[in-house]
Amino acid sequence: MKNIAITICGLIIALICGNCQRNDHNASVAEGLPSQVQTSQILTLSGNQMIFLDWDGGIPSGARVVRKRVIPDSGVEFDIHFPSNEPGYNTIDYVSSGVGGRGSLVGFDVSEYKVFSLRFTLVSIDGTIGPDLSQELVVGALIGPTADGRLSGYTPVTLSFASGRTTAVSSIPIFGVSNIYQIGIHAHMAKPEGWSPSGSMVTIRVEPVENTPTPSWP
Repeated sequence: MKNIAITICGLIIALICGNCQRNDHNASVAEGLPSQVQTSQILTLSGNQMIFLDWDGGIPSGARVVRKRVIPDSGVEFDIHFPSNEPGYNTIDYVSSGVGGRGSLVGFDVSEYKVFSLRFTLVSIDGTIGPDLSQELVVGALIGPTADGRLSGYTPVTLSFASGRTTAVSSIPIFGVSNIYQIGIHAHMAKPEGWSPSGSMVTIRVEPVENTPTPSWP
């Protein structure tokens, strides 16, 4: 595994700047897989591959993953601490970046795939669940570079206990991209004024797309 880990000089700067070139946070919500995409053309991640995601990518005092755990026969649960609902503190990209030699997913050839897809479930907010929780969380399967040349991008889906929509699939087109330089998950607070200004702990479950074989990484 260690012989394929890649450290890409200069990419770190590109990743830090990636937020300014990403899909608009107010983009319309999309869900599901494009009907014309065959199962064999869908890239997804296994639980073990998601455990390798290791880079928060934001400001040092910003949102971060404090715990991650494999759910047997499913995916991975991530406990994400958002220290505030203020800009810069209410969003996170958690990716494999190659930093520190642990980014074993970086550089994988994706030329045979058309979309990158993951299933997201909102598990809890500050350890609680229920229809009275009105907070909305936007999540997405994040990849970079994107097919249209942006440094990174995701297709947003919005999850909320109040709406009853706690599970959704996010799929982003990757057809035309020859290699991945970062891959992982994105999350941010929608309507941040509805979230606690003193911070929130959010647990999400991320799973491979059902019935889709996960590729073997080199």
